[in-house]
Amino acid sequence: MAHIEEDAAETHNGLARKRLNQTSFEVDELTRVALDELKKVYGVSSNAAVMKRAVRIALIASRYADQNKDLHLLIEEDGTKREIIVPQLY
Repeated sequence: MAHIEEDAAETHNGLARKRLNQTSFEVDELTRVALDELKKVYGVSSNAAVMKRAVRIALIASRYADQNKDLHLLIEEDGTKREIIVPQLY
């Protein structure tokens, strides 16, 4: 089970957070492996920290989705640009 719990004193962009109820859910093995990998990428030690970041990233991405709810990413590598389309964000 993954657990998410907000810290009472944490602030982000000037928004104070209140302590929320704990949320629990089951994850399959592939999701557990992904969570473990993302903990290393983000430099965090908990699944909750990964989930908080993932939710924030999803919120930002949803704001830039087109009218079909697709997200278009423009990637530039070695002077070459390519577009990646992430279909139907929500």
